[in-house]
Amino acid sequence: MIHVEPQPEPANFDAKVRKNGKILPHPALSPQLQQQVRDMITRLKLDSPGNHDLRVRHFMDYTNKAISSDHFRRYSPFVWMEAQRQGLL
Repeated sequence: MIHVEPQPEPANFDAKVRKNGKILPHPALSPQLQQQVRDMITRLKLDSPGNHDLRVRHFMDYTNKAISSDHFRRYSPFVWMEAQRQGLL
């Protein structure tokens, strides 16, 4: 799974992007921080079905060499940054 940590939201924002593209708060966070993450995800509309599909498609297209790293970074910057940070690229 890819963890997403956008800034300048709470520095301890941490969410998991599941294989289906859905974003959930990281289970290790306190209940209060999990709620802050859920609120931010809702506010930014990061968890819409269209976004699920787009995140999955961009990551799969990159891993299948259908798009370049530059294209992936440009159109899915948060997913690209986390994949880069986790050594998946």
